[in-house]
Amino acid sequence: MPGIRSQLQFERESNNPPGKNATHAPFVGTIVPRQGTRRFAPPSLVLLTGGDDREWDEQFMPEPAHFECVVFFAHGFGDSILTLPALRALAHVFPRRSALICERDVFELLFWELKFPATFEVNIEVKDGVQWFDARVISQHVASCDLFVSLTPWHTPSVDQLIEALRPEKSIGFSPAFSEQLPLHTDEHSIDLAFSVPRYVDPTLRLDDFLHAPKLTPRATSSVTSLAIPVGPSTHLLTIHGDSKPDKMWPGASWSRFLNVFLASHPTYIALLVGLRDINIRSQMFPDRVFSYLGLPLSDTLALLAASDMFCGIDSVMLHAADLFRVPGVGLFGPTNPRVFGFRVAPHNHVWNTRGINHITVEDVCSACEDLVENIANTSQDGVEKTRGTRH
Repeated sequence: MPGIRSQLQFERESNNPPGKNATHAPFVGTIVPRQGTRRFAPPSLVLLTGGDDREWDEQFMPEPAHFECVVFFAHGFGDSILTLPALRALAHVFPRRSALICERDVFELLFWELKFPATFEVNIEVKDGVQWFDARVISQHVASCDLFVSLTPWHTPSVDQLIEALRPEKSIGFSPAFSEQLPLHTDEHSIDLAFSVPRYVDPTLRLDDFLHAPKLTPRATSSVTSLAIPVGPSTHLLTIHGDSKPDKMWPGASWSRFLNVFLASHPTYIALLVGLRDINIRSQMFPDRVFSYLGLPLSDTLALLAASDMFCGIDSVMLHAADLFRVPGVGLFGPTNPRVFGFRVAPHNHVWNTRGINHITVEDVCSACEDLVENIANTSQDGVEKTRGTRH
């Protein structure tokens, strides 16, 4: 299968050479935001459109441009981490005259590392369970494109309006609204599902080439190095994340009992609590070995997680980040499926109870962690991973 990229290239060369009968401006050179806009990526690579708090200097982009490929993704922090490999692949396939459409906070946390020549901002609002955004903001800067790619699993009238505004020759996504509809396999791991899109564009792409860890912002790295974490030469860091939607949370009392057992068995470990809310995780036996970093900016929390030796937590952005950081972990699952949202690349054990996460016992989690600690020790000795799996 030649892939849709080669098909588009053939059609452009055969039927419509670049510049012939063009009614829009080609994308040439760099696009930059107004002076003073803070970005972690080089400003010459980034353009964020829209927003009521800024005006744009028209000299940077006097009229809407034509792009070879426009990529759209907007679906939360956790899903953004799961989609990073796919976005990296698309930026690799289309290094010039391509653009990414995403939300600003996700860009500043994760997508700033991507090599798209231009990035455009959308503000997603959810009304009655439906995602809405103003496609007209994008059409002010993008006249048309050869290929439009949507990596979002949802499809709403706003996406239809965006497709209509961009007038792509071809479009790819998981909805019948796209000229090339891909199957939405709900039993496939989310990383693999997202990567099915760039692989459809270019079948030679290999997921492993794009599975590296998220790139941390310089500010986050600097902030974490300044934290007063009491570590010694033999100290191991266990990062714990427990807060989320109620049906995905394990009780604080269970976490506390687990900490007592785990820390008693592993005297070189200290526990770092991360997340937004205090769900009353305590260790009555070892209070001096449990440290709270609740409420840190998410960028700082990811940097802290990247420095950890082990992770234990629920289905969340923290688990997905630990996976790509290759931090060995234990994931606790109830309503969601670990085969879809669990660890994908790091050494791991999953503890899954389909009756609900409250039915997971402390003994289940302790056993999974003990197996993982042994796995880590075996791996450090011979470099071969011994165990990983999902427990029911």
